Formats: sequence, structure tokens, C-alpha cells
Amino acid sequence: MDELRHQSDEDVICTTAELFPDGAAIELLQNGQLLFRHDDQEETAAEIAHNGHLFRAARLDLTLLSALRLPTTSSDYGTVEDLVRGMSDQLREILGGADNHVLSLFSTTMLSTSLGDCLPGGAPVLNLWGPEEYYLPVAEIVMALCRRPLQLMDASLERLAALPRGLHPTLILTEPRAIGLPTLLRAAHHGGGLLRGGCLLMPRCSLVVFTELPSPLIDLRIPLMALAPKPSASARDIGELENHFAPMLLRHRLDRHQHVANSRFATEGLASGLAVVARQLGAAVEGANDLQENIVEALGILDEERKAENCQSDEAVALEALLVVCHEQKPSALVSELSEIANTITLGRGERPFSTPKLYGATLRRLGLRPRRHSSGFVLTLDTSACRRIHEIGRDLGVLSLVEPVAGCKNCASILGADAGRAESGA
Repeated sequence: MDELRHQSDEDVICTTAELFPDGAAIELLQNGQLLFRHDDQEETAAEIAHNGHLFRAARLDLTLLSALRLPTTSSDYGTVEDLVRGMSDQLREILGGADNHVLSLFSTTMLSTSLGDCLPGGAPVLNLWGPEEYYLPVAEIVMALCRRPLQLMDASLERLAALPRGLHPTLILTEPRAIGLPTLLRAAHHGGGLLRGGCLLMPRCSLVVFTELPSPLIDLRIPLMALAPKPSASARDIGELENHFAPMLLRHRLDRHQHVANSRFATEGLASGLAVVARQLGAAVEGANDLQENIVEALGILDEERKAENCQSDEAVALEALLVVCHEQKPSALVSELSEIANTITLGRGERPFSTPKLYGATLRRLGLRPRRHSSGFVLTLDTSACRRIHEIGRDLGVLSLVEPVAGCKNCASILGADAGRAESGA
């Protein structure tokens, strides 16, 4: 070990976190020291020697150090059930009347950010949506509980790529248009890393996105109103929440990362996107069978509530118009044509016309579908991939016209028929 500590700077690995196959782990603390934990023993030092390497605490600038809210120590958390239940109970006191299933999902998602770099496919992306006046109090709670929060306003992906080794932050986005939400989501869905021209533009990370309307691009969506946030949460309450749980969440990471990485938890009976979320959250609480069952149940409840609320939204009506032309097997459709179909649907239900072509095009973009400019107007291509994606989004939004699959439609049969079969079998 002494020989290692006298290695040249070229042989030293500067880091903010490391997870090792033998169960050991390194974490950067607020005081600039590294915490090393192995076989239930802890050591704190500026340099740690392990497995033939010398690891040195990375230096962070003061702005980054302050934003990350690094823990000062680790502490015992009991069991993972104790940890999640404790977070849910304390959040209930701070927030007010949130439902148990919402609090459990929210708490487990916060816990998952502590393990995002070893979860299958990375940590789930969380969309918290609702009135902007609730952004700040809930964002403060997120930053108190998530791992290494970085609130983004106008950061570039190139700047994120320059973050120190092992940082794996939780990116908190309250202005999704400012940074390009689709690009961030592509990175998140690839395990938190995005390459362009052979260069890493974004490190592994967790992602929490605040939007006024629910984002159809994100599977895990919790309405802010379901958390019942007070207009302003007490700074003292938030501070106590962070001081109490940050050391426990760190110990859970240090002790359980191997179990989480090796988790084989999976479930059936949920839509494909939510099944992935269930697997990620279930892996984060690996070994806690009751919690895993609660996660699946809570996601199912949230999905049904979401479908009931969204089935007649602008997005759902826009999808219904798209499904009409998909089932007519048209190769493409003008946005103006689709807008007329959407208005016909709403008028047929005794409602006011929904859309102009311009508003309809904006709705398509919110759904992640991008028309292209053509001499006759904006056109949306309806190839096999696009039609399947339209069916998937329509299913997730609970579109009314998809209650009964269309005979002869392969997408209805494979996406909706399979889901119905699982539901009938009780899977």
C-alpha cells in the first residue's frame, strides 16, 4: 500500500465515486475526503488504495460542490423497508395529504437515484407535472433526497461531459425547452450516456423533469397535485429531511450496490414502459419483496388514474386522429388533414373544436412526433415504426378509440391485444 501511495500523478485515479465487484465502494464526502467502505468497515482519507489502484478525491469548484449537497457521513438505515417507509412518513408530514401509493413511488424513485449507475438501464426518469407554483417546494424536496442534485437552466451537454469521474448526478430540469428534453431522454434511456462523434456528451445520471403538462415522452409521471405540496415548505423541514436521510441513503448505496446490480426482478401486467420502470425501481429495493409488490401495484394505480385523466386530453384526441389514418394504412398525412379529423372527433362528442393546424403540430411535437415541411404543408410520415409508436403512445394515454383493438391491425394485436391477454390471465 505504501508503494501505491507513492505512485506518480499519472497513475492516480481522481474520482468522486467507485463501485467494485468485491462489494467495496468509494464515495466523496462534503469535506473533500473519500469514504471507503468494505466488509462493514469504513475508512476516510484523501487517497484510498484498493485492488492495485490509488484513488484520490477529485477537486470540485465551490459552485459545483455547493450544488451537489454531498453527504458528510453514512449511517445505518435498518432495512430498505424501514428506509422507504421512513421517507414516506416524513414526506407526508411535510407535504400534507398525499396518497400512500404516490408517496411510496416518490420515495422509492428518490432512493433509486442513489443507485442509478448500477440499475438495469439506469435510474428511471421522473416527470413531476403541474402548476409552476409547485415546482420550487417539490424541487427542494427532490434536492434533499436525491443523489448529487444539479438543477439545470441552460447547461450544454458538452459541459456535462466535463464533470469529474464517478459523479453520476441527478439532473433536475425545470425548463425542459432550455436544454433539449428529447436529447436528455435519449441519453437517459441509454443508461445515462450519450455519444456523439465518438465523444461522451453526457455521463450516467438520474433525471427529474418538471413540466406544466405531463410529458408523453416519460413513462413515470406523477402529478404535483397528487403530492399535495404546500405553497412553501419550511426550510427547516427540508434541512431535517436531508440531514436525516442523506447518510442512510449513502449507506444503502455502499452496502447494497452489488445486490442491486445483480437483481433479476421483473413483472408482467403493466404497459411496456411502466414494466421497465417497475424493473428499475424493484431492483433498487432488491430483496424487499413487499416493497417490490407495492411498486407494481402503485404503478398500476397511477397508470389507471393517468388514463382516466388523459383519455380526452388534447394529446389523446391528436392520437385518435393519427390512429384513423394509421388504420387506413396511409403512408403519410398532412397536419392540416389530421387537425380536421381531430376537430371532427371532438365535435362528434358535443365538444368545441380542438385545434388549428398550428396547435395540432405543436401537440405532435409534445408527443415526440415531428412533421416535416413539404410543398403542400407539414407532413407526418406514417411508416411501420411511426405507426407502432403511435399505438404505444395511444395505449399509454388511454385513448378511447383503442378500448377495442381494430381487427386486422398488427399493432393493435401485438400491443393492445397482448396487454389485454395479460390482464385477463391475471398476470
